[in-house]
Amino acid sequence: MGYFFAVVYLLVDLGQPWRLPYPMVVSFGPAAVLFLVAWHVATYLSVQVAEVSASFFEWIGFPVGKRGVRKITLGLTVAGIILSTLHQGALGHSSPMRRARYTLSGIRHRFNGCTFSFHLPGGLCMVIAVSTIVSKTMAWRCDDRFKENLDKLTIALAKGASMGLATYLTIKLIGIAHDNEWEYLATGWGQWFMLEIFIGVIAPLVLFAYAIKNRLVGVVRFSAVLTVFGVVLNRINTAMIAFNWKLAEREIPHWREAIISVTIFAIYIVVYRFILYRCPSSMHGKPLTRWNRQRKRSESPKLTRVRKDLLWAPAIRRRKRLHSSNWNS
Repeated sequence: MGYFFAVVYLLVDLGQPWRLPYPMVVSFGPAAVLFLVAWHVATYLSVQVAEVSASFFEWIGFPVGKRGVRKITLGLTVAGIILSTLHQGALGHSSPMRRARYTLSGIRHRFNGCTFSFHLPGGLCMVIAVSTIVSKTMAWRCDDRFKENLDKLTIALAKGASMGLATYLTIKLIGIAHDNEWEYLATGWGQWFMLEIFIGVIAPLVLFAYAIKNRLVGVVRFSAVLTVFGVVLNRINTAMIAFNWKLAEREIPHWREAIISVTIFAIYIVVYRFILYRCPSSMHGKPLTRWNRQRKRSESPKLTRVRKDLLWAPAIRRRKRLHSSNWNS
């Protein structure tokens, strides 16, 4: 869904959606980095659609399609890892091509591995954050297997995220030492650069190490949210501050653009909740039908007796109508 809505953002921002298939079938540009990015995003989106189609087939009751997708799960996983790596690498490679337009805080672009190495822990931390939100806001939709293994999986994801953050921090330090630009860290932009590194990398790394050692799931989740914030701050610094930093006038997005962004993000949340609500992504077994959904929600301890009666009211009315029609006949 993230890649799909990224394409939606691009269509809304750039316009002319009818030209979307141009890089695919009309105008090839193999020498352009953005051509590679377009192909990587398109193919990776296709792989992700195939991966999540198993839950969709189970929801609509199509076991043949579900079994077919499961047979190629390994190939889809390998293809997804390769395509995501190529995509992030191509994005990282596009920045050094504009090196003259970046200030010191653009050191992150000296080495192509920076972009990929930072998005790797960012993705893992995003999984931790989303699973936490789902467990708190849609607990009735999660089965016992999901709840029992959530803390253990959260710790495991935190270990991977901490290794990714350590790798990213090492690459950043190598990037500064490679050109011997330590003196720039004393400038204003250098201090802002160090603030970004401290908030998004060093602080989460220390918290992850402490939480993993002491099995503190709450601290792990807080560190994951902090890492996601660091990724967002990194992207804002790259696009809004570091790029074309010598221009006298800074471009500030219009308030309508902010409204459009919030609207698309709200649609993204609604669609994601729709999928979690109906497809068996957080519950092992059959997807919830209308009858099972009412029964599952009626068993929630947060619901009062009045709410339970409201949930079962349609079924009671149907039985009453059926009984009255049989009596009249």
